[in-house]
Amino acid sequence: MRQQFKTVWEHRALLSHLVRRDLKLRYEVTTLGYLWSLLEPVLLTVIYYFVFSLIGRFGVEDYPLFLLSAILPWIWVSTAANASSRALLSESRLITRVYLPRETFPISVTTSKGIEYVLSLPAVALVALVVTRPPTIYITLLPVAILMQWILVTGLALALSALNTLFRDVERSLRVTLRALFYLSPIVYPFDRIPNETFAAVLAAVNPLVGLIGLYRSFWFEDSFPGWGILGWSAGFSLLIFFIGARMFASLESEVLKEL
Repeated sequence: MRQQFKTVWEHRALLSHLVRRDLKLRYEVTTLGYLWSLLEPVLLTVIYYFVFSLIGRFGVEDYPLFLLSAILPWIWVSTAANASSRALLSESRLITRVYLPRETFPISVTTSKGIEYVLSLPAVALVALVVTRPPTIYITLLPVAILMQWILVTGLALALSALNTLFRDVERSLRVTLRALFYLSPIVYPFDRIPNETFAAVLAAVNPLVGLIGLYRSFWFEDSFPGWGILGWSAGFSLLIFFIGARMFASLESEVLKEL
């Protein structure tokens, strides 16, 4: 694994090029460009706000900010998972003709989506300004949250990019899996609304997004801080997924090249 990422680092110019290319395609080929990074999460927040306002806001004050602070990291997860599943297939000509560290392609996807997340943060600050809610002391942990999520998403991306190349059904099943994960994670509802001693509670206990989303939300809602125990579990599970994804990618790489 050390050799894997040493090779990626030696080809960091390629990684930088791929990230810049993805961002360029994202922003330069659309009329609104960068504004989409602000508008997309805000529009999603508006939709979910109206839908769940009909059901009830779960007793949460400043519910739009509550939603947006979790929707933004979720967009990073979902867009990176979908794009990384096609990362090797879309670059098959380049991969089969020139020797390059193949891990670079899914890693570039997660990195570019992470940069898009950072660029969308002003939308959260704007909503916080509108609802007049100042940040908490936990906002100093923003770099920690971003690093944790990058590790988690990159592990998933490495596994998905290899698996989907070999089994094309992975991409189709991913849509259903992500939709289920969205509702199983405390994005539109507070963590304390998950009933104890239920199957949902068991799933929440092994879901690394629970700690991550709680951490992101605590930047504005101090009582949403998940606690160091849950946060430590999320960090450890994210590292585990990263190592499993890297190992899976390395073990399947020869089969992937045959398929491409």
